[in-house]
Amino acid sequence: MKELKSSGGKAPKAPSQARKQILQSLCFGGAFFAWGLLSAALSIYFSPDTIREPLIGFLILWVWCGIDLFVLGKTVARLMALVSSRTPAKNGKVSHGALFWGFLKLLWLGTAIPLMNHVKYLTLTPILLGFGTLVVVPILGGWLSSHWTAPFDEGEDSDQGPNDTTSI
Repeated sequence: MKELKSSGGKAPKAPSQARKQILQSLCFGGAFFAWGLLSAALSIYFSPDTIREPLIGFLILWVWCGIDLFVLGKTVARLMALVSSRTPAKNGKVSHGALFWGFLKLLWLGTAIPLMNHVKYLTLTPILLGFGTLVVVPILGGWLSSHWTAPFDEGEDSDQGPNDTTSI
């Protein structure tokens, strides 16, 4: 009741930013797992003789690409926070976070070559479907996120909305 009186009789706004972030995480996670199921089925379907080897090869690359996308997202988020930070007191902490995630991304990319050389189960289909995760998941997750989180953007002032086609 105190909150209603202090805000002029109006109900306080719900934490829409937190809900939007949860929805975005669900969209990208759902895209990741949907692509994983579809690609695993395709990997099994196009395997010449056995099911096990192409599936193991695909799962290794799928998990590797999922971790790579996660680290890339953290790196970009820290860099965006560093660029948008206007207070010098926060720049040190934010830049250390950006440096950490960027270095981790570099190390993770360095594991791709040994991974490709030492996994004997990698044939063409699991390689294409596994590395396809790096393309399909951001596109599908971004598309889902743009449609499902659009109601949270209605209150913000912006020149272009999610359905604005003037920039195309």
